[in-house]
Amino acid sequence: MPRKLALAALLLAAPLAGAQAAGTPRLGTPDETIRALYAADAPFINNTGQGVTGSKKLMARFLSKALDKLLDDDAKAADKRGEPPTIEGDPFVDSQEGGSKDFRISVLSASAEKAQVLANFDKDGVSREDVRYSMILERGQWRVDDIAYKRADGSAETIRGILKGK
Repeated sequence: MPRKLALAALLLAAPLAGAQAAGTPRLGTPDETIRALYAADAPFINNTGQGVTGSKKLMARFLSKALDKLLDDDAKAADKRGEPPTIEGDPFVDSQEGGSKDFRISVLSASAEKAQVLANFDKDGVSREDVRYSMILERGQWRVDDIAYKRADGSAETIRGILKGK
C-alpha cells in the first residue's frame, strides 16, 4: 500500500514539476497564493501605491486568464465611454481605500484543480469582511477565478456577477 501512495504522489507532482522546469514559478498551495497576493497588494493596503491592480504582470500572475480578460475588457470599454471601470478600487479588499488589516486566510475546500480560500480581515477598524476566492490550477499555479464578497452589512456578490451585470 505505501508503494501505491508514493507512486500516486509522484504522478500528481510530475505535471507541476514540469511546469516549474519550464520556467513557471509555482506558488504552492491555494492559501499560500492568497497570502502572496496580499503581500503583493501591500502598497494599496498600506496607502503607499497601487498594489496588484496597478500591474498587468501581477494581475496575470494571480488571476485566471478568463477573470483577467473580463476585468481588462471592462476597463477598456469604460475607458472608451470616458467612465471609470465597473470595479473601482481594489477587489482584494473590496475598497477604494487601503487600511485593511489583521488578515486571516484559510482553505475552505481543495481538490487537484479547484479550491476555495477565505480571507477575513478588519476592513475599517469597526467591522470585518469575508472575501472568498474561487481558485483554479492554471499554467502550473493557483489562480483566482472569481471573488465572492460577504460584507458586514449582510450584502453579498461576486466579481463575475458585478461585471456581467454592467
